[in-house]
Amino acid sequence: MPEAIAPRIKYFMAYKNGRAAGRISAHVAHNFNKFQNNKWGIFGWFECIDDPEVAAALLKRAEEQLVEWGMDAVIGPLKIGRAHV
Repeated sequence: MPEAIAPRIKYFMAYKNGRAAGRISAHVAHNFNKFQNNKWGIFGWFECIDDPEVAAALLKRAEEQLVEWGMDAVIGPLKIGRAHV
């Protein structure tokens, strides 16, 4: 069996007026991408207060991170699990 490659994950928090306002993760499941023959980045663990600006900022930051890692598409929201690693 080929060796599994650990997923790459980064977590982000948003704050508004000094209080936590939301969170999101950006992750790359290398084995999933290899199996699917693609370069998809995944965002997940997404939640935020009822504020479109906070939501947009979190999604933008996750997308920026995935592009920085060389991904050419973003899918989600998904939480990374055993099926993706």
